[in-house]
Amino acid sequence: MTQQQTPKLVVTVVRNPSGKKFDHWEMSVDGTSCVPAECTVTVDHGNNALITVTIADPNRPATEPQITFSNNPLTIPPTNQPEIKIISGQGTSPLVFKDHNLDKETLKYTLNFNNAPSIDPIIQNGGGGPPRMAKAFIPLPTTQQQLAIDLGIAFILGIIVALIVRRLF
Repeated sequence: MTQQQTPKLVVTVVRNPSGKKFDHWEMSVDGTSCVPAECTVTVDHGNNALITVTIADPNRPATEPQITFSNNPLTIPPTNQPEIKIISGQGTSPLVFKDHNLDKETLKYTLNFNNAPSIDPIIQNGGGGPPRMAKAFIPLPTTQQQLAIDLGIAFILGIIVALIVRRLF
């Protein structure tokens, strides 16, 4: 059964000893500290993930600009199938995006910021994410009237098939 995981990443701004200028990033995944380039979010086989990334800047002086996600917050390398979709939070914090976990792979991506350098955490996909709907030959009904018409057509086709089968036997 497919489940949606909800990993929470926090990227924390560390300022230089004077406390003013950006120095480096620290990061945690679900409360566990890690080096940003080695931080790994694991999406289990058959699941997908709704990932939230929050920027913490507890010591920001009022004279320094706020660090937010850029308008292009995720740089994702091309893969066989698009893994990450539904991105929201551009220009703000937090950033939320969905990893569909379609293929088993290590997915490297870059988080891009305004007023700070990018970082490259990792998503370890277990593959086999939620099944995708195959493209239907007939569009699915979107209103009750369309559903009633489709059911009526199916009923009439069922009667015709039953009459043909009865005639043959």
